[in-house]
Amino acid sequence: MRATLVSLLVLCAGHEAAHAAARYVAPGGSDANSGASPASAWATIAKANASLQPGDVCHVAAGGYSNSINPARDGTASARITFIGDPGDPSSVVVPSVSLSRSYITVKGFRADNGTDLSVPGRFDSVAFCRLGSVSFRAGKDCMVAHNTVAGRVGFYANGAMGCYNKLVLDPACYANSERDTLRANVIDLGSIGPGDKAWAMWAWTQECVVDSNRVSAVFDRTGSTSGDESFFFITFHTYHNHFRDNRWTVEAATPPACANCNWDAFRQRDSSYANTWERDTMRIGLNSAAPIRFEFTAQSDYNGYNKFNRWTDCLLQARGSFWSQAEFDETTIENSVIMSSADRALEIPVFKNSVLRHNTFYAPGQVVWIDSFSGTGSEISSNIFYSASASQATSNDGGIAFYYHAANSPSGFTADNNLYFSPTSTDQGGALSLMWCCWPSSAPGPGTPWASLTGQDTHSKHGSPRFVDSTFAGFDPHLLPGSLARGVGAGGSDAGVVRVADVTPPAAVGRIDTSFVSDRSLVLSWTAPGDDGSVGTATAYDLRWSNLPIDASNFSAATPVSVQPIPVAGGTPQEYFVSGLSPVSDYYFAIRTRDDAGNWSGVGPASHARTLSIDRQPPASVKDLSPGP
Repeated sequence: MRATLVSLLVLCAGHEAAHAAARYVAPGGSDANSGASPASAWATIAKANASLQPGDVCHVAAGGYSNSINPARDGTASARITFIGDPGDPSSVVVPSVSLSRSYITVKGFRADNGTDLSVPGRFDSVAFCRLGSVSFRAGKDCMVAHNTVAGRVGFYANGAMGCYNKLVLDPACYANSERDTLRANVIDLGSIGPGDKAWAMWAWTQECVVDSNRVSAVFDRTGSTSGDESFFFITFHTYHNHFRDNRWTVEAATPPACANCNWDAFRQRDSSYANTWERDTMRIGLNSAAPIRFEFTAQSDYNGYNKFNRWTDCLLQARGSFWSQAEFDETTIENSVIMSSADRALEIPVFKNSVLRHNTFYAPGQVVWIDSFSGTGSEISSNIFYSASASQATSNDGGIAFYYHAANSPSGFTADNNLYFSPTSTDQGGALSLMWCCWPSSAPGPGTPWASLTGQDTHSKHGSPRFVDSTFAGFDPHLLPGSLARGVGAGGSDAGVVRVADVTPPAAVGRIDTSFVSDRSLVLSWTAPGDDGSVGTATAYDLRWSNLPIDASNFSAATPVSVQPIPVAGGTPQEYFVSGLSPVSDYYFAIRTRDDAGNWSGVGPASHARTLSIDRQPPASVKDLSPGP
């Protein structure tokens, strides 16, 4: 019996291997062909969908095709089904969409204006180096969408792109969620966001997904609409244990919203969204906009009380609008982050419950933080800098640098200490407006002050200048100059404010790539190395790519990376790279971008072009020494 079973396994493995083959599709082909060579190519994607077996690689020639990529069978972990268009120029191979519901499928190098959807029961699928009209995870699991250019919406949903709940009522047709999917290193333009739009949505039990190293942008615009419906750049419903890391989010507003009480919302977490993490993300919100855009950490909903255990660390959040939480700030942590508003409070929280603000820098034009009340026993506010660009009178409820409302009614259940408070325009003595509470007493931090006597808090906190490298909103740099009073104020003698400062300065783009020593199969590229920050320092990595067609920023992600990347040298230093393995009499374009140690990428510099020769005309170097000795 054992021998029979082994024999069957061998036969099955041989059967799968026998089907592994290269297949071809081209506009001039015929579905009656074998598809086994370019000369006998199939004509349609539909034929490839129906015919490909595990291990097959289907090469699709440039052209427009009427069928979407949607294979009829699964690949396997060791024998994926692969569709390859032109990763160097995906716009040359056009399909309506990439619609995957089978497992172990790989798709590279296509333009799909209707986007890609990865649906149940599909698993372990990947879509890369494409130009997509949208990305929709529809309960496909363990899938990857990476290195694409996306012009359209992004969503993580249940089966059929469902949200599953209408208030508290579960839709019985909802049976599967998106799980362990990855969205990585894409350039995503969500486009214009009008009233009622949700440009990026995550809902329906989406969990354990990773969103990292993407560049995401959008513009709010109500042109042509009078609707006052809420609009969102990013919103979550029922999302758990997802990880956002090293993303750059930028959103602007071309117009104000439709009514005085309407809002543009960059971010909102609601309806049982918990245990999600943001790490080293940068969000620039409405910095050049016609109207403020707000950011909501949590929002009250039918599932109020379930938004908890969320965490922001090493982030930069900068807005010309408010950062606030409509619902409880419950067992949530913000740590080592910079939160800045040029128009409103840096943070407004109705209930601060068992949550932590630690080693952050908060920046606002007036009152920096408003906490309405405390709940629970485990809240901590320590080692922060609260920086107000201006100060109001103590008799005003808009004044002060940090604000604890109703603190007199709930003076326990939290610890606040080792903070630094400062306003450069304040005329009070000793920071007397630093802390305010109902009904409008105010206090400086430190021992023996009214605030310390009432609550026992901030006895080691201080008032004074943190002496930032740049304290302007536009050029803010939270690094501390010598003489900063933030030094040593933090817990354990640490510096108050951010300890690990987010680096948002990318390397400079390489200004020019020269080509020399061009032969039939090789050439030499040369350029001046950029730095880590602009032209200063040494960058961390290059991304050098080539294509047989011109390269610019719009198609760089689809060009082919060189097999061994060059290693950056100090900024301003000349650098060379030898390229081999080229084809004779062929056009080659090269472009490069640069990354620093914080994950910031430079822009794509001008591409270099060279045409290889028909024969090698480059002579060897002359012999320099003909002497018989060593």
